[in-house]
Amino acid sequence: MKYTLLLLLLTPFLLSLDTEEAKQTFTYTLTGETAPIYNGKKVYLHNTSINNLIDSTTVSDSTFTFVGKLDSIVENMVIAKISIGKEDITVVLEEGDITISIKSEIAEVNGTPHNEILNAFNIAELKLYSDLQYDMNKAQLEFEDDEILLQQRDIELVDRYNIDSKHLYDSIFNANRLNIIGAYLYPRTLSNKPSSIEISEFMSENAYAKKDSLIIELLLTSKENEVEDMDAEVCEEGCEEVE
Repeated sequence: MKYTLLLLLLTPFLLSLDTEEAKQTFTYTLTGETAPIYNGKKVYLHNTSINNLIDSTTVSDSTFTFVGKLDSIVENMVIAKISIGKEDITVVLEEGDITISIKSEIAEVNGTPHNEILNAFNIAELKLYSDLQYDMNKAQLEFEDDEILLQQRDIELVDRYNIDSKHLYDSIFNANRLNIIGAYLYPRTLSNKPSSIEISEFMSENAYAKKDSLIIELLLTSKENEVEDMDAEVCEEGCEEVE
């Protein structure tokens, strides 16, 4: 009897031990390097999905550090924002060592898989835009005496930029449309009018999508479009308009 009573008394404690053992936690370390002008300035780390301040610190010797824990990579990996002065830099908080350099025209975020994807896109997109500006300035000099040819050249350059930008976007994010990058930052990686199957796949494989109202709105709108398209197809096969 006394052993039974002891077991009953210890049960809550044993259960808590089992729960703690089963509950994994993951640690991220975010280290920033800045230009000297940021020394002494406050740095804020925000969870952008719920608009919540995670932590803040001060730049010292052109560096700052945030260390935090994630209870679960699936549920708690988040898109975050570093705010310092007038700079807002997007980062993905995930397990590992994240580094961010705020020393040049574009901040570079590296060190973990999703941040590498995001950083590669940002750098490539900036290069495309810089090339466009260079070519348009060159065209301005070349056709300064012919407004019509200048306009035609500018249109050609912008069209080429749009094509190259879309190709860059597709090549990087179509392969990642079901992860956090596709869900939070680039929800349009879903096709323009996704089918019910694609939407179902997106929602079932992407827990992050359920946390963002804009993505939910996108998916619902897509479903409405699909229903309208189906109705239109039926009408094309011989339905009569109702006045």
